Amino acid sequence: DAARRPASWQLGSALAGAALLTIGLEAVVPHFGIANLYYDWWEHFDLARLYHAPANLHRLYQDGYGVTSRTPLYNLLTSLPLTAFGNRFALFQVATAALAWLWILPAALLARRFLAEQSLRLVALLALSPLILFATTYGWPKGLVAFFALVALDRFLALRQAGPAQAGALAVQLGLASGLTLMTHQGFIGYL
Repeated sequence: DAARRPASWQLGSALAGAALLTIGLEAVVPHFGIANLYYDWWEHFDLARLYHAPANLHRLYQDGYGVTSRTPLYNLLTSLPLTAFGNRFALFQVATAALAWLWILPAALLARRFLAEQSLRLVALLALSPLILFATTYGWPKGLVAFFALVALDRFLALRQAGPAQAGALAVQLGLASGLTLMTHQGFIGYL
């Protein structure tokens, strides 16, 4: 256990740093209005507010999409802080940042599976990628989708190596992670 403590401390530090970086970027970089993406985050914020306080279920969003055009898990999770602390966009931003950075946990598991000692360095480098920084500071479900998809990949790889005694439990975990991926964003179905 003593050998694992430094790695878990480093992972915890990486998560805390990622959260601070995200909140800092969201505070100083006005990127929510880029191109036509403003409508995407606004739709997710509005849907989170809908789960917070149900209202008109027949509202339409950009290009005629309705309330049911988005899978519910992401918007339901981002509605929780709105319900607990108030209906404010800043709370939505913090919730989306927290959910977006969850991908680090299964990424670290997968990196450790293949790279051992270099795994945390690789995940830290990946986290600093401009694409990842954008995807984790913008109010959409991509980070949570990545979390569940990477968990599903890890469970798939574990299932391939498992004996018969562990296969059932790992298959259930794989199915659950895959299902939660689709409940977060239906666009991932093409990758399963």
